[in-house]
Amino acid sequence: MVKGHVQLGERHIARQHEIIAHLRLGGHPTDLAESVLECFEATLVSHRDHLARICDQAAERALRDALSPATG
Repeated sequence: MVKGHVQLGERHIARQHEIIAHLRLGGHPTDLAESVLECFEATLVSHRDHLARICDQAAERALRDALSPATG
């Protein structure tokens, strides 16, 4: 799920860059579009951090499980 959020965020950012370029070509203001881009980028950083924490926790859990004696 988090990987999907990261991928979606990356697509949103790419699209927002396209929108800004289109606005510039048309001579339109880009302030609002650039603010939206900044929000998208900040959210993506948060999603990437969350994904890294999840991956770290999963790796720790796997290592702990591998080192603990089997029961049952």
